[in-house]
Amino acid sequence: MAVEVPLLTVPDTVLTEVEEHGRHLAPIMQAVRDFGVSMIFVPQGIKDHHEALPAVLAEPFIALIGDDMYQALGPKAFGKKMLTRLIRKADVAAIVASEAVYEVYDQMSQQAALARRNVLIIETLPNCELEWVAALRKVHPKLPTTLCTVKPEVQC
Repeated sequence: MAVEVPLLTVPDTVLTEVEEHGRHLAPIMQAVRDFGVSMIFVPQGIKDHHEALPAVLAEPFIALIGDDMYQALGPKAFGKKMLTRLIRKADVAAIVASEAVYEVYDQMSQQAALARRNVLIIETLPNCELEWVAALRKVHPKLPTTLCTVKPEVQC
């Protein structure tokens, strides 16, 4: 049985607000509005009772995994079945363990909008970036992944 998911309509006012207060998200909203890309935000605590979520997500999609709400908890803060399905369906991924880098969000949005690829963006903190890399590699070893990390501190 197929489930039809309606496309999200993004009014110009929402896009303006995002550009002012979360500029990095503007390319995602534009991909949704102008190119029919599906978008889902998955916050910490979404467990396996949502495991069917990736199955009803229209493609191409951008899945934004929010592992940086108050603290980073890593992949264990998300349902294993749901996360595994999202990773398997992804064509490209980005792990953002630093401040939001506009160019990365823009590049990932273009992958979804123009190349019609499924995109996974994981927002986390530096203490969990290696856990996320390992989780991606375990499920989808050849998944092209961009890693945005912080510059290491120099010790004297």
